[in-house]
Amino acid sequence: MFVRIIDDNGNFVTDDFVDEIPLATETVIVDGEEIMQPLLDEFGNTYLDKHYIETPCPEGFILPKWNGTEWVEGGEILPLTDEQKEQMYKDLVVSYIREQYSADDEQAILRKKIAGIDEGEFDIFNTFVEECKVKAKTQVFADWEDDIPVIEGA
Repeated sequence: MFVRIIDDNGNFVTDDFVDEIPLATETVIVDGEEIMQPLLDEFGNTYLDKHYIETPCPEGFILPKWNGTEWVEGGEILPLTDEQKEQMYKDLVVSYIREQYSADDEQAILRKKIAGIDEGEFDIFNTFVEECKVKAKTQVFADWEDDIPVIEGA
């Protein structure tokens, strides 16, 4: 089934496919160990997780929010996590590189560099890649000034 996933405040997070809506859970401590168990009402009935919404969101909403019964406009822009920013940065770098070089082109240039066949072509490619990285960093990390963020693997 196709669902919309929301945060604790009702803000839309993402769409997803699930076999069934999961049960709401709570963390309890048993013998000093934290365990997850289904959340039960006073009669022992389980609840479905409130973060999974089956009702489609109407088209045209920019910041949809679930108010408990329907989708309304007025959600919040959620800040990106560091992991999301890093992934966005990496995706942008690759996207910018692919505007000029295919993956096959890139592999050929790297292979020639390793074999010592064509250093000049690699230098041109590498300069372009460094420009792509700076462009992506300025987009994702718009608030950096003199210190360019260090991204692992970039």
